[in-house]
Amino acid sequence: MSQSEFRIDTQSPAVSDQASQAANQALELLQRESRVHQQQINETSLLGQAFTGVTEFWHQTDKKGSQVEDLKRRIEADLAAGKTEDAARLAANAKTVVEADQAALKSRSEIAGIGSGTVQAVGLFMAGRRGYLVAGAAAALDAFKPSSSDSMGEQLTDIGLGITRVTALKGAYSAASKFNLGMATTAVGLGVGSRITDLALNRKTYLDAATGTYDAGLGLNRVAAGATDAGALTSDIVSLVVARGALGKLNQATDGALTNNKALSNMAVGAVFGLSKGSSDEVIRQSREGVFEPGKFLSHTLTSGATSLIGSAIGGAANMRAASRGEAAPESLNLEVAPATDALRIADARTNFPGSTSREYIVTSGETNVAANMARSLAAFSFLKVREVKPGGALMPEQNMLIQHGGKDIPLKGELAAKADLIASCDPASLPVEFRAKHIMPSVQESLWLSQSGGNRLTFAARLSEIFKPGSVRTPDMQPVPLGHPSVSELLQHPSTLDKLNVRGVHDLGLYSEVLKGFKTPAKRVMGSGADSVVVELADDNILKITHQVWRPEWGFRTYRNAEGREIRFDAAIIGKPQTFDRPDGMATYYIQERAKAGVQESTVQVFADRLRKDGRWEFWDRDFTQLGTIPLKDGGRGLVLLDYDAVRAPNLVPRDLKVRHEDRFDKEDRYDRW
Repeated sequence: MSQSEFRIDTQSPAVSDQASQAANQALELLQRESRVHQQQINETSLLGQAFTGVTEFWHQTDKKGSQVEDLKRRIEADLAAGKTEDAARLAANAKTVVEADQAALKSRSEIAGIGSGTVQAVGLFMAGRRGYLVAGAAAALDAFKPSSSDSMGEQLTDIGLGITRVTALKGAYSAASKFNLGMATTAVGLGVGSRITDLALNRKTYLDAATGTYDAGLGLNRVAAGATDAGALTSDIVSLVVARGALGKLNQATDGALTNNKALSNMAVGAVFGLSKGSSDEVIRQSREGVFEPGKFLSHTLTSGATSLIGSAIGGAANMRAASRGEAAPESLNLEVAPATDALRIADARTNFPGSTSREYIVTSGETNVAANMARSLAAFSFLKVREVKPGGALMPEQNMLIQHGGKDIPLKGELAAKADLIASCDPASLPVEFRAKHIMPSVQESLWLSQSGGNRLTFAARLSEIFKPGSVRTPDMQPVPLGHPSVSELLQHPSTLDKLNVRGVHDLGLYSEVLKGFKTPAKRVMGSGADSVVVELADDNILKITHQVWRPEWGFRTYRNAEGREIRFDAAIIGKPQTFDRPDGMATYYIQERAKAGVQESTVQVFADRLRKDGRWEFWDRDFTQLGTIPLKDGGRGLVLLDYDAVRAPNLVPRDLKVRHEDRFDKEDRYDRW
């Protein structure tokens, strides 16, 4: 084909129409991309612009946007001049230019999101006023969009809502730390709270796009839908379960460093918070758009987790620097906290031997019989000079330590606490806020155990089982002492508990201890035992009983009919619901019984037995005055109740060979302590 024939062919109407169509399609694509590009620029906050501005060399959004605009103008000019072929040739590059701009916008958006999220996380996890200021400023800068078409009033509303949102979230974090909810629960709870407040405190949640007006009812429906989204709730539950397991394993692998090092705890909460929020947000997005994109889910979740982790690390580092300079680090805007000059040394302390929560100290000055002193009374305390023993044997600098029993009902020795560098007590959450940073194990939630050996060596551990090093020889003078009220499980494990049992050889204290591991109310003491149960006085003054007997559901509710025909309850009342565990190694039931004064006159025993016999349904077969007690009545009198439920049975259940008086079967000295 000749050159002249080629030129003539390209000018044919069909070819010209094709070129024009291609050019117009490309122009439409470029115009749409130009609008999208400008819209994203307009919707970028001032905080986002700060990050995208310094990273322009990386994402090159301005350059790619200029290429879109330049190509669009050139095609428009060629079409206007009738240069269809030239426009068509330019149109061939449109798709490449648009894709490059889309990639640049995506990178820019990610950078803006990561930068803004990191700064806000820094404020969230930074302690005190500075944390609130950083979080509030970040929220304000992230809400203000200089190029937005929104009115100034709308922008100010967005700024106010943003500051309120982050302040509420930070307040929730401070409250969670005070209540010792645990890292996983705190982090996932923050994620749930963030998701809900992002909706509830967002102006656009209440905007009806169809009418351009605000509708409170519509907004509340959207908030409720977001809060109860099934996919998001499932994500929250999975996040909590996985986080608890992962953090528990990590804490175990690091010898408790995760819970005892505030900086690491901060980072752990930050990471889980980001992962939890990122996963639930992505679940909601994909559900709303009707797509399933595992890759994007993983990418978004990990990015969110990394962003929050970095922010929490920076915030935590700022906290540590403030502590090392002796600056106050308040937990909230309204709390003044004394300087924590030793926070770095406390937080960086390592457990004294692997796999434990122990801390070990040498007493350099002060009282020598510390453990014996603390065992004598809950009001006892010791103020000493000590040096911490590191795992390798090295000694830390000398510090002042206050040791005293702790708990909500035990007042702190305030003057000594102010002078102390370190505080060792039970339940650090009950300490005044300004002293918590001084506690040697601020994450302890139950008892702190103390043991003294070699005259001047003190060992503290959060768990009784970890108070001694593996293989160490225990001597009688090393008896562990709880610095407050121990848990029931730990009290049952204590070596001295066996000595308090009136009847031995029938109670498996190891089984009881395992069954009651999750029992929350601390214990005061083991009051004694009978053939059927072990009796424990709780810190709230209630009475806990643990029995190996087969539990009968009517216990605690049985009555007899008196001479007037009225039903009178004779069982001591049960508070709450009995809990029975039938395990391969044995059975145990525990229950809380109303407090009564044990022991009655022999004549009262006989009267009680006669009343039951006249009723006909019951027989007091195991007769002893310690089986009965009295409780106060509303009219000022005393009521008689049965303390040992199995001492009364239906007549057909009484073994004939055991139907004898209690004092003929047991030594008279085997009795409960008086309540």
